[in-house]
Amino acid sequence: MGWQAHPGVVPLLFGSTLLWVNVGYLLWRQQVDRRAPGQLLAAGLVASIALSLALFAIRQAATTLEAKQFWNALIYFGDGPVVAFILAYVLVYTGYDLSRRQYAALFSLPVITIVGVITNPLHGLHYQQSLGEVGGYITLSNDYGPLFWLYVVYGYAFLIVSIVLLARAASDAQGSYRRQLFALIGGLLLPAVGALAHITGFGPEPTPNYMGYGYIGTAIAFSYTVHRHDLFAAVPVARRTALEQLDDGLVTLDRDGLIVGLNDAARRFLGSPNTELLGRSGVDALGVFIRPFDLEAAAEQSATVETDAGVFDVTLSQLVRGESTIGSQLLLRDVTARHRREQRLTTLNTRLELALEETDTGVWEFDLTSEELIFDTASERLYGYMPGEFPNTVEAFADQVSEADFEAVEASIERAVETGKAYRADFKVDQPDGGHRWIQARGVVQYDADGQPDRILGIQTNITDRKEAQRRLEDQNNRLELLNKLVRHDIRNEAFLITTLAGQFGSGQPTPEAGRQSARDSTATPETDPKTEIDERAAQIAASSGRITDLTQQARELMSVISSLGDSLTPVDLRRTLDREIASASMIDPAVTIRLDGVPAVDVTANELLGALFRNLLTNAIAHNDTDAPEVVVSGAVQDEMACITVADNGPGIPEADRESVFTEGKTLPGSDGTGFGLYLVDTLIEQYGGRVTISDAETLGGVAITVCLPVAKPDVD
Repeated sequence: MGWQAHPGVVPLLFGSTLLWVNVGYLLWRQQVDRRAPGQLLAAGLVASIALSLALFAIRQAATTLEAKQFWNALIYFGDGPVVAFILAYVLVYTGYDLSRRQYAALFSLPVITIVGVITNPLHGLHYQQSLGEVGGYITLSNDYGPLFWLYVVYGYAFLIVSIVLLARAASDAQGSYRRQLFALIGGLLLPAVGALAHITGFGPEPTPNYMGYGYIGTAIAFSYTVHRHDLFAAVPVARRTALEQLDDGLVTLDRDGLIVGLNDAARRFLGSPNTELLGRSGVDALGVFIRPFDLEAAAEQSATVETDAGVFDVTLSQLVRGESTIGSQLLLRDVTARHRREQRLTTLNTRLELALEETDTGVWEFDLTSEELIFDTASERLYGYMPGEFPNTVEAFADQVSEADFEAVEASIERAVETGKAYRADFKVDQPDGGHRWIQARGVVQYDADGQPDRILGIQTNITDRKEAQRRLEDQNNRLELLNKLVRHDIRNEAFLITTLAGQFGSGQPTPEAGRQSARDSTATPETDPKTEIDERAAQIAASSGRITDLTQQARELMSVISSLGDSLTPVDLRRTLDREIASASMIDPAVTIRLDGVPAVDVTANELLGALFRNLLTNAIAHNDTDAPEVVVSGAVQDEMACITVADNGPGIPEADRESVFTEGKTLPGSDGTGFGLYLVDTLIEQYGGRVTISDAETLGGVAITVCLPVAKPDVD
């Protein structure tokens, strides 16, 4: 094998030697505590270039065709992967985390190129070579084939993509990062232009290895950024600006648990400069911030850490690419101010606990800037949360109140902030069990050091009982007002009739009835027996007086019913109540027969007004019976935990068309001299007791049957 002193040999070998030294330095850095992601890519890139330059120098020094072909084939082992290393390097730098499959895809084309070169003697698709002489030096002439041009196309494609990614990153970068990016772009343009000059044969004879010299510039540019600016010692530049602006600290660890990136906030929290933390073990450098966590766990973990610098909420989460874990990320959130407020709130709660516990009252705080809503345990209980479960968000509060109530609360807060007056709001809160609770909230606006509204501090109380009592009172007042109007109207009518009749005594005026009869009967004699007329007037006065007495008695009972609405119910002996009321009703008319038929001996859920319910049913059955021998049958049975009592009579009955309306307050049937309050009282009591009432025909007796069903009282369990 012969050799020649080609002028390009020495510069290429010198450049290769320097690059190998650089490779050694990069590999050394990979083994010490300052290693960072990208070091191996940088070492692989520089090694490929160094290998390619050395082999190209040897090929130029060789003089035989076999020797030049041998060294030329080996050149592709260094030259082929260069562009793949460049693109991988740029992708990682600009924020792309590559998986093993993606690395394999990037390096598949260089492998195809190398295989094509090795097997070229079999197919000749890469090139056809021969010896030539240029300028007195033996050179290797190439007649390139399709595989070579495929190599050129993907090489330029990789370079162009790399340049575009770097240029896009440079448009958003600043300071030293921007200078790094321009250095890398320049390093990529050199081999791109050099390769074009080499392929076209531009320049003096023999043509210098422009691409090799361009790669030397690439290696210098990439190595410079690694050495000078710690290119991969922090997170990629595509995210760097956003991360540096975070108020929260962010620390990135690689899969070996080494710190490879952190932002300014993290450095401030940790109290160490960037150069002292990068490349160090996270367990050693982060101390109490990472101690609570299992670094092997896949699930996200959270903890609160207290240090001399403050109190932090710390979250550790895994960084995953595809199915592989490529590292982890530690988020540090400074909650010192909130922690101090919570401590103050805890102290306040301790002082107020005894006073608030009895009143079912909780303490809350609303941050006007962050819109964080803090509840103490009493407030959480009011909203149906277990201690510590309330998410401290306005959204969680809004989910439990109606839209109208939420808008009213917002308006009250805005008014308090604008005027400085106390915040006041009443609203209804949905409970997890499907019920609701009325809350009364009160608060005062707190101001920061600049006099600006900062937060609202307040209390909230369960006022459900008060609201229910208010609603019952309003309902009672409305019912009493209506009862008052009806009773006054009816009593006024009866009193007017009594006054009219009494005034006619001795006046010689006919009774109203006699006058109407005289008008209807033109043949009636003008003279009427005075004693008969007096008896008629006295009877009408007595009837009106009786109706007034009935009205006042039923009005009194109705007032008792209305006033008792909402009171607690207790077990009441049904049979004893019926016996007492039947005995009393039997005295109304000795001609009436009242029979008991199978009334169950049970207690029902009611109160002391249960007797008034049955008294009105029995009185109606007797008073409205127009037969010579009135008969009333009281029967009962227990069905589906309800005691059903039927009061049937042999009277005229109630038309089906009127059976629903007879329970209306003040409703009387045509031809009836009743007050219209008896069955209304019955219906009101049954509704209060949770029962039901129906009207049907009394099939055996021929009159009407009214059935009342009341809940059977459950026995007490000690």
